[in-house]
Amino acid sequence: MHQSASGQLLACWYSGSHEANPDVVILCATSGDAGTTWSAPRQVAGPGQTAIGAGAPNKTLGNVALYEDTAGRLWMIHGVIQRWTIPLFGNICRTWYCGRVDARVSLDEGRTWSVPVRFDNHFGALPRAKPLHHPTLGDLVPLYVELPQTAHVRALDLATVAPGQVPASRLMPIPGYGVIQPSLVLFPSGQLYAYLRDSRRIAIRVSFLDPATASWTQPVATDLPNPDSGIDAFVDDAGEIVIIYNPSTEDRRTLAVAASRDAVHFPRHCVLVSTDTEGDVAYPVVIRARDLTWHVIYSAWSKTKIVHFRFDSAWLRRCLGS
Repeated sequence: MHQSASGQLLACWYSGSHEANPDVVILCATSGDAGTTWSAPRQVAGPGQTAIGAGAPNKTLGNVALYEDTAGRLWMIHGVIQRWTIPLFGNICRTWYCGRVDARVSLDEGRTWSVPVRFDNHFGALPRAKPLHHPTLGDLVPLYVELPQTAHVRALDLATVAPGQVPASRLMPIPGYGVIQPSLVLFPSGQLYAYLRDSRRIAIRVSFLDPATASWTQPVATDLPNPDSGIDAFVDDAGEIVIIYNPSTEDRRTLAVAASRDAVHFPRHCVLVSTDTEGDVAYPVVIRARDLTWHVIYSAWSKTKIVHFRFDSAWLRRCLGS
């Protein structure tokens, strides 16, 4: 999700009969009234395109992250499943194990998009959470690799990337296995955290960026459970880290909010979506709007609906009981 300079909200996601199927497309919808009403979804990308720097047309598409660079250009960084054709067997890519990351740019608030370019060619690489800008490291794009279940961040200056150019970036791996889909949190002091989905279904994990070496620490477990589902995180007006997550190790039937002062322990919690009121609820994405409210979108009813929720700082403090 993204808010443009004009105030328009843009939400984009992938949609099809089933994830990794060849009918999957990327859809976007817009809202000019802070999310009260939304346009009908429209297709902005489809299968069969060959990104600049890619060896073959993509088979299908995946997760979408939106980000505005310091030059005011809007980037769509999204997953694809690349084709891998072997004689007699045909295309053997069936899952996210064949994932790659492509990117495209819009100069008109998402109405039109450039041809895609290859952004990350790691075998199985995919995006999920939104990028952010660091004062010394530049634009940080959080990514993960499906097969080994690892995570990394790419650092670069997207504003200097020319149209059609394959971006060069610095790879910043996050140590460990079984941790994916990092969500980045930046404090005004410059301290950077990465909160990670746990494929072992134990707990959300966190890694800290060591400012002396610009390298990530070994992730440690927070006290928040995780059922192998995506999360998102941000810093609130009280200077606390807030995470939106599924509060379980078993299912995605509830969506909750939790807050922490030390980045590891989250003593205050509240419910965003009550258990079984919207089926399986997952994959939250949160942004802060220009009017200082927060906007969350998430999937509901087992990925058949996209839901938007808006709240302000007062609502958040009441919800968390502080």
